[in-house]
This record gives sequence, C-alpha cells and structure tokens, in this order.
Amino acid sequence: MKIVALANNKGGVGKTTTALNLAAGLSKQKKKVLLIDLDTQQNLTLTCGVDIENDLQDSTLFDVFYGYTDINDCLFQIYDDTPDFDIIVGGVGLADKELKPERLRAALQKLEKQYDYIVIDTPPSLNSITKMAIKAANDVIIPVQPNKYSLWGIGSLYGFIQEVNPDIKIAGLLLVGINERTNLGKQYIEDYKAAAKAIKTKLFKTMIHNSITIPESQDYGKTIYKHAPRSTVAKDYMDFVVEYMKGSKK
Repeated sequence: MKIVALANNKGGVGKTTTALNLAAGLSKQKKKVLLIDLDTQQNLTLTCGVDIENDLQDSTLFDVFYGYTDINDCLFQIYDDTPDFDIIVGGVGLADKELKPERLRAALQKLEKQYDYIVIDTPPSLNSITKMAIKAANDVIIPVQPNKYSLWGIGSLYGFIQEVNPDIKIAGLLLVGINERTNLGKQYIEDYKAAAKAIKTKLFKTMIHNSITIPESQDYGKTIYKHAPRSTVAKDYMDFVVEYMKGSKK
C-alpha cells in the first residue's frame, strides 16, 4: 500500500483538485484507492458529494482518534454510475486539537490490505494535521502555481517535511495552471526545475494547463474525467497519474 500526501503551505495551488483527480485517475488505472480529506474546510468532501450535515455523525477520523468509532465505519464510497474510490473525512474537530504525528499512521494500519493507494489532502498550513499526514506517507507531491508566492514557499515546506519525516520520498513538484507558451510560463518552468533540484526532487514532466474546466468541475462536484473527459486538462491529469505511478515503483 502506497500512501501519498499532497502538501503545500500556500492556498490556491491546486492541491485539493490534484488530490481528487489523482485518486480518480488511479482508480481508472484499476487501483483500489482511498482518499482522505484532512483539510478542515472540507472542500474535497463537499466536491465528492458527501452530506456533511447528515453523513458525518461519528464517522470522521476525529471520532476514530478519540475512540468513538472504528475506521472501517468511516469509509464513504464515491461513485457516479460505477464505484470509483472511497473517502474518509478528517472532521472539523481536528482543527482544535494538537495531534500526535503518529496517530494517522496507526489508524491506517487497519486498512493496509484494502487499498493499493491512499491519497491524503492536507490543509494549506504547516500545522499538526499536515505533520500527521507527512508522518504517515511514503510519498509527498507538492502542487505549485506559476507565481512568486508559491515559488518562495518551497524552501520552508521542504524544511518542514524533512523535520517531520526525513525518510519520505518527495515524488516531485507539479505545476498547476501553467501556460507554457508565454515567456512568463517558460520562466517559471525553469525556476521550478531549479527549485526541485535544490530540494533533491524533480519537476514532473506533465504539467496541468490553465483551463476553465477545473473550476467548472468543482462547481458540478465531479472529477475532471467525468466533467470534461476529452479536455486537455483531463489528459494532463491522466498523464500525471501515469507518470507518478511509474515513478512510485522505483
């Protein structure tokens, strides 16, 4: 079982969108996938169609951590016409707690034989929740945007990751919302290649192009593959999934 965390201490970098479409893409590759929403804003949970008001009574990781329920009772199956993947919700109660970093890893041990991949979406901050995800994961993917604020945050994020889990593999930086035809886009590609080299990883060859289909898919509560399966962005994300899978085998 491979556990991969999506992490960045900057908001608006495509982290949640990437977590969703990575999970759905892995499922399309015939893998059994669990998606974990650790962001207490629960945007990922809402996009997946989970009824927060009615479905999450004693059915979150918060309830698991404090002994109110078993983790197997917190699994929600996400599907349209056919099953795609499962999701577990962290719960808003996590925001008020200083959690031990090992707690998530211990909870996921019960699911080790049920899934090929676990994909974790984290909050846009370097708090105890993100620390817990990094501690549990084998890999971390860093989604980034073509702007200076995103670029400047790479160093502090790398230091945090190394402090929490020095054995984790940084699978790479993923550029989201890029237009590589512009001079500015070309410059950011070079900047991120240099940043990736500095933290001993790579910039994924696959990049996610800037497109209106991404916010549209969020509004419709669908993965990019179901909202716009023939779009450039759907192809981008599937190419990224394949690239990540190949790299994760090494």
